[in-house]
Amino acid sequence: MMKFSRPGVWALALLGLSATIRAQTYEQVAPKTPPAAPMQALPAAPPSAAPADSDKVIVPTLRGLVFVADQARFQARGVTVEGLQVIGVALLETAEFRALATPYLGRALTLRALNRLTRDTVLYFRRQGRPVVDVLVPEQNVSGGTVQLLVVEGRLGHVRTEGNKWFTADQIRASVRGRTGEVIEGAPLLADIAWINQNPFRQVDLVFTRGTGAGETDVILRTIDRYPLRVYVGYEDSGNALTGFDRVQAGANWGNAFGRDEQMNYQLSASPDFKKLVAHSGSYIVPLPAWRHTLTVFGSFAESRPELAGGFFALAGRTWQASARYRVPLPARGTLTRELTAGVDFKRSNNNLSFGGSQVFAQENDVVQATLAFSTNRPDKHGSTAGSLTLALSPGGLSRGNDAASYRAARSLAQPDYLYARLELERLTKLPHGFSWLARGTAQLASANLLGSEQLGLGGAGNLRGYEEREANGDDGFVLVNELHAAPFRVGHAPGRKEPQGRLDPLVFFDYGVVRSHRRLPGEPSRLELASTGIGCRYHLGGNLTVRADYGWQLKDSGVSDGRRNRRAHASVTLAF
Repeated sequence: MMKFSRPGVWALALLGLSATIRAQTYEQVAPKTPPAAPMQALPAAPPSAAPADSDKVIVPTLRGLVFVADQARFQARGVTVEGLQVIGVALLETAEFRALATPYLGRALTLRALNRLTRDTVLYFRRQGRPVVDVLVPEQNVSGGTVQLLVVEGRLGHVRTEGNKWFTADQIRASVRGRTGEVIEGAPLLADIAWINQNPFRQVDLVFTRGTGAGETDVILRTIDRYPLRVYVGYEDSGNALTGFDRVQAGANWGNAFGRDEQMNYQLSASPDFKKLVAHSGSYIVPLPAWRHTLTVFGSFAESRPELAGGFFALAGRTWQASARYRVPLPARGTLTRELTAGVDFKRSNNNLSFGGSQVFAQENDVVQATLAFSTNRPDKHGSTAGSLTLALSPGGLSRGNDAASYRAARSLAQPDYLYARLELERLTKLPHGFSWLARGTAQLASANLLGSEQLGLGGAGNLRGYEEREANGDDGFVLVNELHAAPFRVGHAPGRKEPQGRLDPLVFFDYGVVRSHRRLPGEPSRLELASTGIGCRYHLGGNLTVRADYGWQLKDSGVSDGRRNRRAHASVTLAF
């Protein structure tokens, strides 16, 4: 086990107040919200009549293929061309489609081969983002060795909703931007559905059905929604030795605030005695449908009184935060989605909870920073990949607690003017027999010593399981989380259901992380390295009960906490109504 000779000196410098301050920032006490619906693929087009299929020869030697988009340009008396000709169908004027169609030329064309050609053409259109298309072979004279095919792209007819109870049809239908008569394009339509499904209180599936007009396809928005008010209680052991390890929670989510499709969330978090810690947090999410942008404002307030020897409580420490984020989606590229998010943060704390102490500093310190993040997500047949890069910039000197004196009173060598970058990557890979592998990495690089709320923390249920929450912290570093999930199985019954609805997901994990200070104090180690392994499980019963449990064994000693305790359980339970 790894040990250091001067834990008192460097622990105060490297950890400073970060474990206790960070434990009270918004991220640690944020309201719990139900998960949004997963991203969807395009549904199948409305079925056509099954074509006849046989080896009957239609054309002894196929000399030409003509694809036309306009019925008026189709010639029933027949035409004679050599090779492939495309008239009015821009998507077919590509080398990819030419490679698909030309192998049919110069040989006998059977009815079976003709059906295969029409099917391959339809699939080609789907790959190009045109999910609804018919490729027809009208009656014609083919004695000249040429076959004409009529391409009819589906055009939008009516947009209807089905199954919605708590959200109005107008709320849902208004998010589909296509207009009657326009060609149905897959990417914009999927973006519309993703926008609708951002609200976790509904899930809308896309269904195509034949319309009443010639060439028209109706879009049905098949909806499963729930009463847009959710109340929950919970427990987790995400605290620390000073303010108690146990946390109880109660919160609410309003999924259609004021009937405007906006979301309001609130959570109360506290130690069980409501003395060591009481924290309030909330968020308000405002969709801006005209631009498909989203504005989120959020904040938190926490008051903590660490218990001292003899059962006395220290003076109250207070931390509060007010933040905003403005999210802008970027044009999708196939299944690749991208977005930019700009934001501002204001965080204030009087830093009463230094590592192992209870002193209340006379001055407060303020974090005032702007953030810019780029994030992306891409599902594939083997799983999904997501990533984000966040930049945080603070010029310093923006408030009375945003100066060098306030920062250095909280942490040695800390500076109020800084820039740091944080990169996060996550990969979920499907494995045989229902297994899956989740790998998640976070790396951070800073230009200066940071206060605890901005440091990269190691330890706790979020990454280095088996250690206390944020047992080690640094300005620079990285952390890797690896989980191998076994095939989930059903256990437990939801109210009113006969079949098991609960999903139990067992796993094993290996976590690893390294952090360091940007500028070290004398005697401070060059870096801290932690590693752990263990077992865990996730359990979901409908949308009502969520349980997370992990048990981790430390592979390296941090040198900060009691080295005799080299293992730890992490648990959280949320019961929603």
